[in-house]
Amino acid sequence: VNSVTITPDGKYALSASDDKMVIVWNIEETKAEYVLSGHSHGVLCVAVTSDNQKAVSGSLDKEIKIWNLQTRSEECTLEGHSWAIHC
Repeated sequence: VNSVTITPDGKYALSASDDKMVIVWNIEETKAEYVLSGHSHGVLCVAVTSDNQKAVSGSLDKEIKIWNLQTRSEECTLEGHSWAIHC
């Protein structure tokens, strides 16, 4: 695991890892709620917006992905960096 963040409402933790995934954990139930997958290399960092609606992840694949936490899906990919995204 390379990065962990907690949603502003305190209900979920998100972890970013070398397994190319961001896992959303339910803190109260101490279990994985769902997985956000789409990066082609390890995920180095993750952050959540203050309204709990979106997550942002950066990866060794040189991409930033924006995730919709309500639909549990990728909204877009931002490309253009020459190196891995370290937060």
